[in-house]
Amino acid sequence: MNRLFLAFAAVLGVASTNGASAQNASPASAQNAVPASAQKIGPSTTTEPYLVPTAAGVSVTSIVTAGDSVEGYRMVGIPDGLGAWLPPTSALDFLFGRQPRSFNLVMNHEIGRTLGIPRAHGSKGAFVSQWTIDRTTLKVLSGRDHMTSPNDLLTWNGSGYTPGTSALERLCSADLANPSAFGLGPKNRIFLSGEETSPPFTADHGRIFAHIVDGSDKNKSFELPRLGKMSFENGLANPFPDHKTIVMLQDDAGRETNVTAATNVCRTAGQTGCTEAPSELYMYVGSQKPYGSQIEQAGLTNGNFYGIRVVLKGQVVTGENKDFVFASAAPAVTSARFEVVNFGDVSNKTGVQIQDSAIANKVMQFVRVEDGAWDPRPGKSRDFYFITTGRISSDATAWRPSRLWRLRFDSISRPEAGGTIEMLLTNQFYPGAATTPDADPSFQMLDNMTIDRLGRIIMQEDVGGNDRLGRIYVYGIDSGQLVQVARHNPKFFSGGASNPTFITNDEESSGVIDAAEILRDGWFLATVQAHRASTDVELFESGQILALFIDPSIARGRGGASFLPAPHP
Repeated sequence: MNRLFLAFAAVLGVASTNGASAQNASPASAQNAVPASAQKIGPSTTTEPYLVPTAAGVSVTSIVTAGDSVEGYRMVGIPDGLGAWLPPTSALDFLFGRQPRSFNLVMNHEIGRTLGIPRAHGSKGAFVSQWTIDRTTLKVLSGRDHMTSPNDLLTWNGSGYTPGTSALERLCSADLANPSAFGLGPKNRIFLSGEETSPPFTADHGRIFAHIVDGSDKNKSFELPRLGKMSFENGLANPFPDHKTIVMLQDDAGRETNVTAATNVCRTAGQTGCTEAPSELYMYVGSQKPYGSQIEQAGLTNGNFYGIRVVLKGQVVTGENKDFVFASAAPAVTSARFEVVNFGDVSNKTGVQIQDSAIANKVMQFVRVEDGAWDPRPGKSRDFYFITTGRISSDATAWRPSRLWRLRFDSISRPEAGGTIEMLLTNQFYPGAATTPDADPSFQMLDNMTIDRLGRIIMQEDVGGNDRLGRIYVYGIDSGQLVQVARHNPKFFSGGASNPTFITNDEESSGVIDAAEILRDGWFLATVQAHRASTDVELFESGQILALFIDPSIARGRGGASFLPAPHP
């Protein structure tokens, strides 16, 4: 990278993506230039947004908040992964060129299996809700549980599916892939989400489900045993049409990166004195079919399960290094090859068995893999991005970096051939994490993300109960610019007992998705989780659904942007 660009980057607060210099990423922001009109309360809630803009050209609208009711259906906590789509256009609307007036939204609720109230599928715990929202006003028109009866849940019994109620555990991030992801398969939409859990918190690692939102299997949720068991953060289907279905799978487990077969890894519920399972990245590849159920047509029932293994100069890299990335000593190495380990059909293996196989085969261990996204732009079908959360700490030995990574497959038609892995961004250690956390110039503990069709990565922090207002960043893939665009509202998340409107300091924004096809370029939908237990058992915790506008010029490296407040959607 030439000196002129480095100087220019320093002025803008641009994060370098050239090797180890990416370790000094500091985002640009414009926290004093945001008009009050950039915050709006939607017509279906009385609560102001849990997020506030920190850059001009950004606005936030609260849509619905935990405790609000719509036609008798209550919004409850804690909201997480989202998916949104437009309903089919009627023949009359098509004839007159009219667009649908509303859109549909599905949302995970990240609740433990014994908590909350029994839902429509018959059990307490996590569930998926479904909403209809006006595209113009953002008024919520209706809401309901996705599954409408116990028979809508189909779990794997070892040889087939058994309908009937079962408690679900902490559904986390989610992916409502474009139907093109399943190519030859159904033209309907499938919402993927998994349980984020593992021993010692539960008896085994989490399952992943396909929630069918339209078509012949509408309202049904199928367990997908071929996609393995792990502490699922997400499962993300490659959206580009092909005869293969490719799903990247993120295991959000422990932070240890030197786990071996000799390590006392937790294997049962309630086990003490053990090490949490490590965090890895996996992949599923299946074949689509022109017949069968919707999940069979989608290629989600016949594929193989793979682990991502990293190789540098002929040597396997078993875990990321907080200082040197893929190397064990200076200089830092930020790029390497990855290959895939084929574990075959894992449908009847326990999560513990899968984890044992991953350790034995040296699948790469990260400091907690979180969310990811495929680059949706034409010509970018080989690129998958993901983030790792690290750890906030004022102790340099306990601190772990949060990072942005990219897998670039050699051929997306042959994902089994592997490709290259690169660390693009890493944050800085901040010694004032315990005393002046909001003065920290760097990002910390990235958790959720999406990529819009303009080539911008939206990244959300989970501050994990630290006294820091969690932030949202935009990273331009082509420009290399990193810009802070929002943070959590201090009215609700700062000040502690001295603040009469204080909720908690354990807040996180999550579930962000690109809503350009629904609300125009620059619009996103997201959730906020406010982790404070509610005395109302049904609510569980607080949370909110929001619409977020980020001017399309932000982080794209284009001069002369006006950064005006967002127009009404």
